[in-house]
Amino acid sequence: MKTYTESNRIRPHILTASVYWAIALLMAFCIIAHRIYGEKGSYFTAGAFGFFGFFYTGLVLACQKAVYIMVRLRARRSQYLNAETNMHRSLNIFGAAGVILGILLAALSYRIAGFLFHGERGFFQLIIVAVCGALMGVQGVLRGYLQGIGYTKPILIADLLVALVSGITGTVATIFLYSYGLKVNDLFHVDEYSAVYGSVGVMLGLLAGTLTGLIQILISYHIRKAEIKDVVKSGAPRYLDNKNDVIAGVRVILLLYVTAAVALIVDEVYFVLHSVRVHPDGDFMSNFGSYFGRGICLVALFTVLCCIPFIKSWNRVMARVERDEYEGARERLKKLIRFSGMLVIPVGIFMLAIPQTLQITIYGKSNELANTFTMVSGVLVIVCAVGMFFSWFLNHMGRSILILLNVGVGWGVHAAGLFVFVTLLDLGIYGIQMATLVAVVIYDLMCTVITFKMLKLKVSTLKVWTTSLLSSAAAGFVIFLLNMLLTNLIGEVLTFILCVVVFFVIYMLIMIVTGGIRKHELGSIPLGGLFKGFAAMVQPSRLDEE
Repeated sequence: MKTYTESNRIRPHILTASVYWAIALLMAFCIIAHRIYGEKGSYFTAGAFGFFGFFYTGLVLACQKAVYIMVRLRARRSQYLNAETNMHRSLNIFGAAGVILGILLAALSYRIAGFLFHGERGFFQLIIVAVCGALMGVQGVLRGYLQGIGYTKPILIADLLVALVSGITGTVATIFLYSYGLKVNDLFHVDEYSAVYGSVGVMLGLLAGTLTGLIQILISYHIRKAEIKDVVKSGAPRYLDNKNDVIAGVRVILLLYVTAAVALIVDEVYFVLHSVRVHPDGDFMSNFGSYFGRGICLVALFTVLCCIPFIKSWNRVMARVERDEYEGARERLKKLIRFSGMLVIPVGIFMLAIPQTLQITIYGKSNELANTFTMVSGVLVIVCAVGMFFSWFLNHMGRSILILLNVGVGWGVHAAGLFVFVTLLDLGIYGIQMATLVAVVIYDLMCTVITFKMLKLKVSTLKVWTTSLLSSAAAGFVIFLLNMLLTNLIGEVLTFILCVVVFFVIYMLIMIVTGGIRKHELGSIPLGGLFKGFAAMVQPSRLDEE
């Protein structure tokens, strides 16, 4: 008989990493799509993608987490009957919620596209997303139930499968529909249909991914249904005071998970309404499309890629906290802060140093708007990576009130920033990005202070980032000059590759000389072994021992 055992589970950091890789794949897909259909295509994609993100993070990821927590708590006491009952209740609730929200979005799609986004031709994208939402309602519940019972392999591949299918089918559909849209443009003598058709291809890819995810999780559940039935029979009898705490548990998780998607929708609506009222002749579609395709997607991609190498360390810190080993948690957190700074800060500074070359390498072309986005995005990558860790940490510690407080303050600051930067100062699309940056910085500061107080850490712990910051700044200045000299000689792509190599070498050399990286730590850094000989010459043996 199959029993509930921790040894049968895939480790939590691997499951978390699979979600982050799925996000990275989706962002890469959006970047590829932007290269195909340009700024206006990204504009028609942005709002619909925001609603898709809202459905996916809310109905799938947040619901999965809440159901998983409920099942696991009862599984530890062998209350499988109660867990199964709550699962069926949640399945009805969230399944109905997905269908109802999907119907509402479909019914209001034309008004939302026309009144809020001022792009009536984008209504069909919203209808496709509405169908996606209707298909997501049951996925999160079944995922959480399987994960809580102990079947983690289906969960490992679920998000990756959705992202891969979405990316592959969406890219093919986007290329085909964009090409068809170009013919429609010629027929009607306009330049918008190709962008609209191309964005429809992206949404069709997301629909294909959602449908694949639903089929995969239904098959996984039914294959294991007999084994699950045996597990349930082996458990304790049903308790009459059984409460479905999924609803109570999902509220805070839901608020935290959907924030980014809701922020995208709010920012687009605010910017569009302001632009139409104040600058009726401005090209708000191209501006926000550039912000989404060249700004948000790039920040999200680099942020999750910077977080993935440290997810295992996140779990190690959390494991010490769960066992009340706060001294060990403090030491591991200090080490995590130090090593994460070695990666996140250089990435941000690199983006600041050569924004135009980076944009041309990734997107094929650039402009002043995109270059400015990239420079601010370098800072956003750093602060967003910090925010993702502390959000994950506080969520796993169960600090619901603190999460509500931090997210609430963040939203308040963001709303004030939109009013100040966009309405009062009239900074346009730059104001949207500045409002986001200020809100994330305030959110990070609150989360950092709260976490450090809980673990009795001093804020001076963050001083370990100084060496990484100075080393990155020096390397960034060198590649800034190198980029100016070589761009017109060898082209942007070759210059970008050369800048990556030069930046890495100079950064590593300075870090080794200043003691920011010790000789025995080079083995854990990709290509760090190349610098062991240099480290042996410049670092005293006592520093290596420390």
